[in-house]
Amino acid sequence: MKYRKMSPAMHPQKLSTFARIKMPDMIRVTYKAIRMTCCMLHNVYCIPGYLLLNLLMLPLYYISIEAYSWIENILYYALLYIVGWWGYGGGLIVHEHGDDIHQLLEDNNPNIRVLVVANHQSTADVPLMFQAFSARSSYSLLWIMDRAFKWTNFGLVSQVHGDYFIDPKNYVPDSIANHCQQRYSLMKNMIIIFPEGGFRYKRLQSSIAFATKRNYPIMCNVTYPRVNGFRELLKDDVNITHVVDLTICYDDPDKVPSILDIVRGINYSGVHFHYKIHQLNGAEENINSEEWLYEQWQKKEALLNNHYTAIRRKQQNHPNDLSIDSNKSSSSGDDHVSCGLPSAKHQEQQSLLRKRNDISPIKPSNVGIGAGCCDHLSPDNVDSSNHSHNNNNNNQHPSLSPETQATTTTITAPLSASSESVLKFRSHHEFQTYRFDLNQGRPVRFSFFRTLFYHLGYLFVCLMAYAFIAVLIVPTL
Repeated sequence: MKYRKMSPAMHPQKLSTFARIKMPDMIRVTYKAIRMTCCMLHNVYCIPGYLLLNLLMLPLYYISIEAYSWIENILYYALLYIVGWWGYGGGLIVHEHGDDIHQLLEDNNPNIRVLVVANHQSTADVPLMFQAFSARSSYSLLWIMDRAFKWTNFGLVSQVHGDYFIDPKNYVPDSIANHCQQRYSLMKNMIIIFPEGGFRYKRLQSSIAFATKRNYPIMCNVTYPRVNGFRELLKDDVNITHVVDLTICYDDPDKVPSILDIVRGINYSGVHFHYKIHQLNGAEENINSEEWLYEQWQKKEALLNNHYTAIRRKQQNHPNDLSIDSNKSSSSGDDHVSCGLPSAKHQEQQSLLRKRNDISPIKPSNVGIGAGCCDHLSPDNVDSSNHSHNNNNNNQHPSLSPETQATTTTITAPLSASSESVLKFRSHHEFQTYRFDLNQGRPVRFSFFRTLFYHLGYLFVCLMAYAFIAVLIVPTL
């Protein structure tokens, strides 16, 4: 009895995995594998090269700490430039908006010291900040980070660089301020801190519970910041002269990139950094206060919400148009993005763009500031207050954007009497006109040859070190 040979189409399950993969998919997978291999190799010779050079310069630290700090900062920025190229080379490019923090350093004397407070969305935030700060900036950075990163590959670099690691469980009051007052730390003129204390997707549930307990406006795009470390850094002995409010914004809240996406070269979301500079000396507002920091986060909430609304409208009305003027977005509160309590299984790329009827489990009527108490304030009233204050503002700075030069007047809304802590700050509903124009961004520029120069330099140092070790070990075998 003869059996007819069946074609592969009749038994699709018999096809091998390799036969099912299309050629474009093979090219894409190969590209990601090559990028991941290169990034791992970078860690093999760049970080050891940095540590070795700092070890050789250790005598200089005791002879002239200023000279050591200057050289070490150059080596550190070389590492930042290499890591920044990971995203830039993959097409994930940062676009800067608002005030020009780089011009701030050029326009002022070298004694300025800047404190950067930023929201924290994912593991991609820090590599993208490397990209933004290393491309043009001349700042000497000091990072405030969690102790969990201390013994990672870049944590070793941070220890040598003089960064501070927070232990939330065993935190000692004033320890951040004391670290920033040390002689070596005082040579760093930019301190970076994430007051939220963690990624947004991890802290969103606790932030909503905190807001509900204290009758504060509920925020979905950011979480309420912790104020203790921020207050410590604004003490007189730390010598902070400016506070920079940095809002990290991604185009697609459903697909917030991670550091793994950067390594693999995935660039499905645009990246925007919005800066706003606040000067401490002569400031009319009380920056060293819990109310002020909470209000800046309300502005972040409104800024992110308006940006997501603009992106959503572009996708609905202009699917083939890659550009959009965000100033054409509605200034009403109807497009506000609502959110719900996240479950434990929510991933980092959880959705923020929900339908208007998808109301949060916590009813807005239970929230004092965030629900209807500011309905009498129209966007036109807010704009008029901006312009009136701008006419009276005589201390304009060339590095400040018009929105910073036209700071709005203080409008407070009363909290309910049942609140545990009576704080007065404006809700994000009062900042519906707070947005940036997507077409006015300043894209970060990187140089391939400069990156290649840094790579070859660290590679040469490592090869020389390995050769020296080999010369010492081989004769003893």
